[in-house]
Amino acid sequence: MGTFITYSATDIGSVREKNQDVVGILVNTHPMLSAALGIVCDGVGGLQEGEYASATTYNRFIDWFQYELPQMIEEDDFETVLTKRWTKIVENHNQYLYQYALEKGVKLGTTLTAILLFRNRYFTIQVGDSRAYQITERLEQLTEDQSLIAREVRQGLLTKEEAKHETRQNILLQSIGYSKHIVPEFRSGNIVDNASYLVCSDGFYHHIAEEEMIANFCGETLWNVQLIKERTDAFIELIKQRGEKDNISVALIKYVPDE
Repeated sequence: MGTFITYSATDIGSVREKNQDVVGILVNTHPMLSAALGIVCDGVGGLQEGEYASATTYNRFIDWFQYELPQMIEEDDFETVLTKRWTKIVENHNQYLYQYALEKGVKLGTTLTAILLFRNRYFTIQVGDSRAYQITERLEQLTEDQSLIAREVRQGLLTKEEAKHETRQNILLQSIGYSKHIVPEFRSGNIVDNASYLVCSDGFYHHIAEEEMIANFCGETLWNVQLIKERTDAFIELIKQRGEKDNISVALIKYVPDE
């Protein structure tokens, strides 16, 4: 059983009146259940009660990690069981938020990006345009943005460079609570020893280059919590200096295997 080094932070940014992001990390180091969950939920800007949508979605996954995951660890096909359970959680909470919004006469929504590190594997769930990365000497985006611009890039209608200057950046294809039906996406893979696993809201990644992410968060260069904290906090200030108007949130987990 290895160990996890973790740190998370959120900043309201320089313009918004509210911070609609919720971000955090939970770790369980019991011998039979060595696992870490990093999660970010970004309440959709421009909609009412985005902070309620993000907070309740975040709390639902925290409850799952604390109370349901320990009951699932003996399942023969853990990944299949996990995918079905996470899907049901998202579908049920989407229905709850959608009905809540109808009754209150408002529109609301939130992104969801979560990564579970467990038994040398990572598992991600994705709704919206928050992101999860694996960072070694190279940067690998583990999730796929569910946004209009990202879809047009995938379709070849826009280049990545053109997409950076698009005015439609915030148009999402999905968010939890906004529409009646939702389809989360899943990815999984093998954990890389000493890699960093980072989840963040879109306010974190808009104004930074891949090279900067690698230079600051490559797992091989992060030795302790204090160093991760210093780099993360400095990075958030740099993003604000570069003009980011949105809330900025990030959670980082480094897995250190036993020697």
